[in-house]
Amino acid sequence: MLRIFMMLCALALTFAAHAQLRQLNFGGGLQLSALRDRAFSPLLYSGAGYEGFLGYRSTRERREHIWLASAGRANLSNTFNRNLTTTAVRLTNLNLYNISENSNFRAGWSNNNGFHHREIDGFQNFNGRVDFFTTFGPAAKYDLPFSFWENEFRFSAAAHVQLIGIYLPSGYVSSLPSGFGYEPNDFGEAVIESMRVFHPGSSFNAALWPQLDWHLDSGNSISLNYLYEFTRFSVPHVGQRSAGYWFLTFNMTL
Repeated sequence: MLRIFMMLCALALTFAAHAQLRQLNFGGGLQLSALRDRAFSPLLYSGAGYEGFLGYRSTRERREHIWLASAGRANLSNTFNRNLTTTAVRLTNLNLYNISENSNFRAGWSNNNGFHHREIDGFQNFNGRVDFFTTFGPAAKYDLPFSFWENEFRFSAAAHVQLIGIYLPSGYVSSLPSGFGYEPNDFGEAVIESMRVFHPGSSFNAALWPQLDWHLDSGNSISLNYLYEFTRFSVPHVGQRSAGYWFLTFNMTL
């Protein structure tokens, strides 16, 4: 019986050593963005808005998985006070692995999915431009835990660059993707006809995400985050968007 008990204790310690830390993250904050969509105009639109975030993090000794979903809205304007309303939804997944033992640096791959809608107030034609993309590329993250005034903190910075995938933009002369125009296509054919290949030289998406975590005695934490993302498409019109987000999240251990 004692031998069985000792074996169970050893198994429990083994599972504890490999147990994963799981967190649910939620919060919101301020969005500062600028965009130039040549289907509308060569002018730059910029302004502020709000953004909500929901995330999930699973951490083990040698790997870390992060999901981050967000949705937001901003009101932008150009130098002639023409207003543009933009709505964006994003789902990002980072899969990170230790490069070496006892290292604060992890690297791996990422998947980014984004939907962006923009509409200029008062425009009748060519309004309601949209784009959707789903892409894959490398990712990396650095963690630095430290103590200050008897409190535990952690600074981290994650980044990803998207290299390959697909995107569906609005058509050249329509707010609808090209396959959903006047051609008698069914839904599947229209989607396939509308798809464009996302690749370096044609499209670009990258993000940098530094954050500072303050660990509470309860096992939860509060984070101050800054997320910067840049996106560019060249077909059928050149369009690019630069957005920075300042936000707070509460991280609840599950």
